[in-house]
Amino acid sequence: MKTALITGFTGQDGTFLTRLLLDKGYKVIGLVRRVSTEPPRRVRGKFDFTDALGSEQLVLADGDLLSTSSLNAILRQYQPDEIYNLAWQSHVGLSFKTPEVSMRDYEGYVNLITAVENSAKKSRIYQASTSEMFGDRDESTRLNELTPLKPNSPYAIAKTAAHYYGTMKRKQGMFISNGILFNHESEIRGGDFVTMKIANGVRNWVKTGEPIRLGNLDSKRDWGYAGDYVEGMWLMLQQDLPDDFVLATGETHTIRDFAVAAFKAVGYELVSNGKSGVEEVLTVNGKDAVGVDPQFYRPNEVGYLLGDATKAWAELHWKPKHNFESLVTLMVE
Repeated sequence: MKTALITGFTGQDGTFLTRLLLDKGYKVIGLVRRVSTEPPRRVRGKFDFTDALGSEQLVLADGDLLSTSSLNAILRQYQPDEIYNLAWQSHVGLSFKTPEVSMRDYEGYVNLITAVENSAKKSRIYQASTSEMFGDRDESTRLNELTPLKPNSPYAIAKTAAHYYGTMKRKQGMFISNGILFNHESEIRGGDFVTMKIANGVRNWVKTGEPIRLGNLDSKRDWGYAGDYVEGMWLMLQQDLPDDFVLATGETHTIRDFAVAAFKAVGYELVSNGKSGVEEVLTVNGKDAVGVDPQFYRPNEVGYLLGDATKAWAELHWKPKHNFESLVTLMVE
């Protein structure tokens, strides 16, 4: 039985990855800080890990990436074959308000690599890089592993530092693969992300008629399903050699497109008034449903991201199973 350590265990990707690895027969060690020692908060349906916790196939390990002593102890005790580093403050907008948190996330990653270097077991490491590292691009650009990085948020800068640090350590002989994942969502996405804000907002609009307030409706993203993307993470660590891989759908859609698809999923047609910026209003049968609020605009907005996952398709034999419409419908339902 293989053993895997997951940091960021209680987040969206950690939850999906835990389910995937348990189904593959792994023993999973979920790293949890002492302030969050409860089992995963998403414990319903396919994410109910109660049986696994009871059988010790899933173990919650107290620790912190900023504590080298706890990392050393966990690696010494469990000697994981694979480590998936998913722990990060992942809200881009929030990183402008608390940039020091993103820098501490980078520090924690350096601590993790150092602990692996000092351990008897030379674990394979997956680092969760991000498409935000590319920064803003014109709409003729498809972004792949060779595209130069131009981060323009504290979150992206810290992720880029971790990306390059892992690459350096890989050249020194460590097995570290960077997954450059484009936006991926799911039915358990946190409510502070715009996609779940829209999905929850549709439900609220149907009940109360209160419009959804959003930021830049023209911002374009390459959206996929988190359940598909964690399979790509796992595949990266099954290869003979470590490398960098982009995971993406190869399609881009605006925030407006997401809202239109979300209302369509419950039988409503969303129509724009044809204006731009803060003056744009989207309506259903003449009733306001979506409006623009300047407070939700980000500093240094990344307006366009489109991924090229050709390498992952060819070498990992990975392709997303969900398309845009099925993803949105799943989140709304």
